[in-house]
Amino acid sequence: MRCPRLTAAHPWLPVTLLSVTVCVAGCLGGSEGMEALTPEEPQEGGEAAPTPPPVQLTAPPVAEESPLTPFLGTYRYVGGLPEQRSLWGKIEGIAASFNFIARGIVRDKLAAGNVIPKEVRIEGDSEKIVLYNDNKPHAAPLDGSSVKFKAVNGEMMDMSFKVGDEIEQTFKGNAKGRVNRYELKDDKLTVHVRVFASQLPKELTYDLTYERVKETE
Repeated sequence: MRCPRLTAAHPWLPVTLLSVTVCVAGCLGGSEGMEALTPEEPQEGGEAAPTPPPVQLTAPPVAEESPLTPFLGTYRYVGGLPEQRSLWGKIEGIAASFNFIARGIVRDKLAAGNVIPKEVRIEGDSEKIVLYNDNKPHAAPLDGSSVKFKAVNGEMMDMSFKVGDEIEQTFKGNAKGRVNRYELKDDKLTVHVRVFASQLPKELTYDLTYERVKETE
């Protein structure tokens, strides 16, 4: 039986086992389960999920000498199956440390929280940075101060950006969090991900590779 696809790309990781209802019997892993790491395509005849509106940038443009300037643009995922298999293997490894009943729940939550965006877009002005994952915006001040981010389950988290040689995006919650580091070399953007939670035996760390989309494409 195929494990149901997990489509919500959460930037954080809740693993509160007692508050989750999942059909464990149908989610025992296997090669098909790796499909949960890629965004689900709308089914034929079905309606796509509504896309959040873009964030309006109203301050003056970002300065040419700003460390944010080289990052501005759109990037397409090119890591392919090798990176997906690596991430799935790490998820399986963490899930395997739990008992049989909890294992499928943990695997599903890890997969749902680490769906790989097909596209990353970085925008900003002199006051704000906006990072889009498949058109889903995350915006916060350039000065590093945090904003409240409402997770799918209603829990509020603190999100902030630190911009220098890399862009560091941090999510902080109650005994859990996530750090995304965006490293740019030439036209290749590497996203270094670190996910942690007190309920997990170890951190989940992995890399994703993107390439800049040329304006003529």
